[in-house]
Amino acid sequence: MLKVFRKRYLYLAIRSRNGEISDEEVIKEINNSFLNFFGFINLKLSRLKIEEKRERGLILSVDHKFLKETIAAITFVGRAERKGFVIDVLGISGTIKSLINKVESEI
Repeated sequence: MLKVFRKRYLYLAIRSRNGEISDEEVIKEINNSFLNFFGFINLKLSRLKIEEKRERGLILSVDHKFLKETIAAITFVGRAERKGFVIDVLGISGTIKSLINKVESEI
């Protein structure tokens, strides 16, 4: 029997004090935060990756079992003053289409 991995999509808004920040740097900081708090095995099981780059931020995908851990890791990264940027989770959904509709309707 195949194991089904249910994804959840997170819409992240990134605000930087020093101008532009690369998407790779953001995902690196999220991965480091996740690794520090939850360990290597949980980081790999979470299947965290960038799905899409949008005008207002990024869309990440994560396994539904690790949604709370991922939000916690993003919160720890986003509130660190020394990083020079803040990450806000604007929305969470099971599909990219409904996530985009939800976030862009709130603008």
